[in-house]
Amino acid sequence: MAQSDQATTTDLDEPSFHSDGSAMFLDRQGQPLSIRRFGELFSDPAYKILERTAVANVQVVTAWLGTNQGDAYDDPPLIFGTIVFLGTGFDDSSERFAATEAEALANHAAKVAQLTSPA
Repeated sequence: MAQSDQATTTDLDEPSFHSDGSAMFLDRQGQPLSIRRFGELFSDPAYKILERTAVANVQVVTAWLGTNQGDAYDDPPLIFGTIVFLGTGFDDSSERFAATEAEALANHAAKVAQLTSPA
């Protein structure tokens, strides 16, 4: 078998870490990922999107982001996000980050409740 035909492990297949030792890419359970696996999961809407809810003319979307969206020292890392998409873009003032799926889904439910409750 030629050298190029052999299965090899590359840097793309090993988990990546920042200089402080924290993982660059994390799965939905917070476990380190290789950049290759992160790319596969990030491109899979069934894995990436936790919940999507239409409320009037906006969309509330909660997704796994796979990288820490908070400070470098957040422990656990904030790897999920909930955001409101308007007809012309998104409302970044409504953005909420979470460390766990349960927390992310609670953020989603709270945002939907806020948008559907009478003013």
